[in-house]
Amino acid sequence: MRSQTENFRNGIACGDGNVLRRHAAREQSSANINLLCEFLTNPFGNVEQARELLSQIESRSINDTELERGEFCFQIAFYFLACLAIAAHVDDPVSQKSRLNQLYDGVRRYYARWDLTVKFSGFIVAAAERDQFVTALRGLLEKTGEKHGDISRAVMTKLGIFDLIGLRRLHEYYGVLGLTNSPLRFHLVAEQLLLHFGGKRYHPAVVAVITDLLSGNFNNLSKIVLSGSSQVNTRDVEPEEIFDSLPLDPDMPDIANKQPSKIYLAGKYLLLLVENVAPIRPRGAIRFRYVLVASDRRRQLPICFVTLENSASISNVLCVFETNGSHSNYGALQSRNVLNEFIDKATHLMRARFDLGEIEELWPSRQPPGWRRRIARRQAA
Repeated sequence: MRSQTENFRNGIACGDGNVLRRHAAREQSSANINLLCEFLTNPFGNVEQARELLSQIESRSINDTELERGEFCFQIAFYFLACLAIAAHVDDPVSQKSRLNQLYDGVRRYYARWDLTVKFSGFIVAAAERDQFVTALRGLLEKTGEKHGDISRAVMTKLGIFDLIGLRRLHEYYGVLGLTNSPLRFHLVAEQLLLHFGGKRYHPAVVAVITDLLSGNFNNLSKIVLSGSSQVNTRDVEPEEIFDSLPLDPDMPDIANKQPSKIYLAGKYLLLLVENVAPIRPRGAIRFRYVLVASDRRRQLPICFVTLENSASISNVLCVFETNGSHSNYGALQSRNVLNEFIDKATHLMRARFDLGEIEELWPSRQPPGWRRRIARRQAA
């Protein structure tokens, strides 16, 4: 390890552009995979949007088991889209395989964080898919003392479910997609995804909405992949700009393991919107309704927080945490649309501190435009 470090430093000292390029590529690839994982493991934006779309699909309110199953099914479908994006935009076979392996490891790490178990029967509802695993699971149950091998009693972790069916579903999606590049190529994938979610066939209007959702988010995932490649495929690598990271403060929002509801690309920076965050300090009085996190895209370390804070004595107060340790108050927001006002003022405060350039929102919403109206037409028919 010491010799590798010395060789790397010597390469930089001698101006070895290849060493710099390889180092930059590794860092950017890792950050890029992290961003893909953030995207695909949060396919709806937040729980409320997930419940709304899935309820519209079913034409009724869904229960918590259906919500969990829906999130899982769409996560696997988005994982498939991320694999497609890497295959479409990373030409080098070695780099492509490396990124796919990193993505697989990242998704497994995500599911490994969840210790709660779920019922097999609640997650696998498509008859053909369930039949593939029933015999093997029944044998396992009988070995553990379950007299009749009742599948309805089988429980597994989310990681166990992913290991059991995740790659199988990817192969199914690849199978129905085929080699076509038709604009409707995601239609069959949408049908298969809905079958995994509900165990039945759905109205063409629902399939069309999910087809648009898959197509639009394939484009978003492609942007993430391309944003990673474009920064390291340059002939000459400039010296890396060093960004100071935020000092740890117990009054700061605890964004660890929080999934962003929006992601923005902004030049050298990444902006993440996170909602309903508690402070690092246990039982802290402040709650953060919204947090806009700025980080450098290469290392993805936070360099600034703009927050909307609430407590027993304050409501919707705009604040900024900076690398010098300051925590500044910019007054309360009064608009009826607090989220839009927060994003507008938060990005303004960020621009005053960083050269953000053009800000590109990767997804304004997980749902395609007009989906409510299109599904409502089906219900009225």
